[in-house]
Amino acid sequence: MNRFPDILGPDFECRAEIPQDPCPATQMPGPVLDEDTGEHVCPYCRRVLNRATADETEFFDDDEDDSDLQEDGSVFVAEGDRVIEQTAEQGLIIARDDTLTKMAFALEAVDNEFAVYLVANKDTIIPTLRELELARDPAFTGRTLAPKLLAVASFELGRIPNDAGMIALQKEFTGLGKSVLLRRIDILRKVLRPDKDNSITSSIMYIGNALDIPSIIIDKAVEDYERLRPKNKIRGNQALAAAWLYIIATNANIKILKKDLFAVPGVPRNATNLAIKSYKDSTQKIKGENDSESKS
Repeated sequence: MNRFPDILGPDFECRAEIPQDPCPATQMPGPVLDEDTGEHVCPYCRRVLNRATADETEFFDDDEDDSDLQEDGSVFVAEGDRVIEQTAEQGLIIARDDTLTKMAFALEAVDNEFAVYLVANKDTIIPTLRELELARDPAFTGRTLAPKLLAVASFELGRIPNDAGMIALQKEFTGLGKSVLLRRIDILRKVLRPDKDNSITSSIMYIGNALDIPSIIIDKAVEDYERLRPKNKIRGNQALAAAWLYIIATNANIKILKKDLFAVPGVPRNATNLAIKSYKDSTQKIKGENDSESKS
């Protein structure tokens, strides 16, 4: 309790101070080992908690300095003590693997099929993404991993997560807007499947998913377009795809508001209206020709 520096020195700790609550000895990093006394003490009040006991074998270790030497003079290093070196590329792969695992956990209860696919196909999804990143594809740059991984997985599986799955993922990760996801998938289709690319049918799928049109209607629109290859006076993939999807959905009694159609990024207003009119005129012409043939 004597605070004179000639007795205690200029730097000392007073044990009369009010103890911290909770005691720091019960928190991380816990008690401190005093190497001089072998005692474990509280890092705050210096109270002795216990005394380290020496292993009985230490009293008979006369060659402590040579304990790790082998017969040939080399030093033995236990397998667990070796430093595991990790390359930069391995670190990137591990980060993407961890993100895929977290995405699978988020989807497990709401879209189990997609979650299982993520876990089972890591060895395909991650290398594909790394190829795109190393090629510096603009759509697959940046440090945010989840949107890029989800685009590759959705492309490989052939569908995006269901609505509940998208909501679950958006709660856990940023940058998972549906329209951006669909644009990335369309890019993947052109980059990874150039031999199977059909820009108009790809646009039909993109626009249909953006409008949350039932998948059965989207599939019918794609199937009918590839089968009929309808002619149109308008040029422009987005306008043609939007117009054709509008026609098919309307015929199936699925109501699409034009304002919603035009709100989809990339869908032009005037060109789409003209394309719809051209498709309708072409359909009526074909119907008229068929009626005249049946009468004759």
